[in-house]
Amino acid sequence: MKYPWFIGGASWIGWLISLLAGKGNTDLAGHLIGTDFVAFYTAGKIILMGRSPELYSLELAHSIQQGLYGVSSLNFNPYLNPPHYALWMVPFALIPYPWAPLIWIGLGLVCLWLSMKWLGAEHPTRSFLGALTWLPVFYAASFGQNSFFSLAIFSLTYYLWARKRSLLAGLVYSLLLFKPQFLIGFGLLLLFDWRKSWRALLGLGLGCLAQIGFNLWLLPQASLEYLTYALKINANLMSIEGFPMWHAYSVQAFWLALLPSLKWLAQILYLGCAMFGLYFVWRFSKDHRNDKPILFAGAVGWLVWSLPYLMIYDWTLLLVPALLLWKHAPTYRQQWRAIFAFLWVMSFSFVLTFGQLIILPFAVQLSLPALFLALFIAYRTLQKSAREPEPPGVLPSVVG
Repeated sequence: MKYPWFIGGASWIGWLISLLAGKGNTDLAGHLIGTDFVAFYTAGKIILMGRSPELYSLELAHSIQQGLYGVSSLNFNPYLNPPHYALWMVPFALIPYPWAPLIWIGLGLVCLWLSMKWLGAEHPTRSFLGALTWLPVFYAASFGQNSFFSLAIFSLTYYLWARKRSLLAGLVYSLLLFKPQFLIGFGLLLLFDWRKSWRALLGLGLGCLAQIGFNLWLLPQASLEYLTYALKINANLMSIEGFPMWHAYSVQAFWLALLPSLKWLAQILYLGCAMFGLYFVWRFSKDHRNDKPILFAGAVGWLVWSLPYLMIYDWTLLLVPALLLWKHAPTYRQQWRAIFAFLWVMSFSFVLTFGQLIILPFAVQLSLPALFLALFIAYRTLQKSAREPEPPGVLPSVVG
């Protein structure tokens, strides 16, 4: 258990040195500080310029980002989120670089710590520090991504739902509309048990409708443009030349990297894997329908398995099942500890993927078979526990 602290600590120290040794708004490698944050910052700038109808103009975004670099650069990060998310970024766009991304990263780390609290970690600070050693968490911070905000919304949703504040839980969960694909995780659980979960479904529906109406009211042209943009850019992002496939940690990316010349077959295999996961999460939800922590953990695990587009920093969501299983299924902590260690190590598999793509036309992204194995072991363990009586002295894990 000492190795994560050494390796994680070295990663953070190296990143901080890179920031301090960089020039202007860039780090030592020549990337803008908070590499991916610049897409959000650019969207906020476009709103401030009064050019919201051009929110998805690649030319305008590119010119703004070139100004931040100060010199000509080949790096470019397009804005991919719905229009209303750009309004959240307006306050940050008022702050000059590089302070804006640093404040953003700081707020993200606060959200990470709050997530530990909302998920009921036994030692929130220790869990927070341990999470910082995990590569997806490090990338979420150093890339200036919004993964910690997604994690906080998931965690607060669970906190409210477990305490039977269903309508409010649905409303909070609807905030994930800035990443619409994430809505299917908890939403699927609610649909499976819609008779009992109608209040949460109502909250989710009302929240989404309010945000859609907000988009159409304040940013009508950008909202209509987003529909075309999402189909053209978002849906084909992993097929764009230069896309960093080694950082893509989804099942669809696994098959596309393995079968780059047979994309139709890769898509079929991905859909088969997603449907395979859907069947098992349905069975899982039936067997654990009265155990909210375990049920929520299973839903998030299925979400990470099934979404077509996930990058390495999106695996931060796996902290949800990790903390819930550790606390609410303590009988199996030996298994959880082994799974955590296995996924911690395998999160570094992008290095092998990158090396394969240099010398081969295809690659095997080992993180995805590792994820399958981890989910399979967890599923078998929890299904076995559902059929066995609770050991003496172990309290039921149902919250509320």
